[in-house]
Amino acid sequence: MLIVIRLIIVIAASLFFLSCSDNTKTIVPEEKQKQSIPDVFSKLLGTWKNTNTNQFEHWSQISDTTFTSVVFSINVMDTVRTEEAIIYPQHGKWIFENKVSNQNDGKSVQFISSMLTDTAIQFTNPAHDFPTDVHYTITGPASMRAFIIGPGKTGKKDTIYFNYRRVKD
Repeated sequence: MLIVIRLIIVIAASLFFLSCSDNTKTIVPEEKQKQSIPDVFSKLLGTWKNTNTNQFEHWSQISDTTFTSVVFSINVMDTVRTEEAIIYPQHGKWIFENKVSNQNDGKSVQFISSMLTDTAIQFTNPAHDFPTDVHYTITGPASMRAFIIGPGKTGKKDTIYFNYRRVKD
């Protein structure tokens, strides 16, 4: 019964965020892009739960070439948005534009695709303090691994992993 209640909460939260999404980003018209959509993007679609926390990531497609993500957590009956992203093509590359709550003065940060396969994509911005790289890998039909990489306090690169299970297509 508890699992059913949690699933209902996740679905309701996903629908809420889809209806509240503010996607006012100006995108280059699709007819000028002429860029094929990588398979990895369709595999990202849906709602994913972080296996180590009560955090979720919901991916949706809002046009032929534009994808959005909302990261949120559910505490009892309260849903808190912590991060938003949009992916779109620009000049033959894919842009991952990310905005994290309470970081970077509320401004988004752009990362450019640096690696792309049918099951993985990596975005890079070496000028950003942390992270400099954002990576997603679809490891199975219901599993995804993401990680961020950037300079650590000791001068070495730090990597933070996020393991996800699909909870809704």
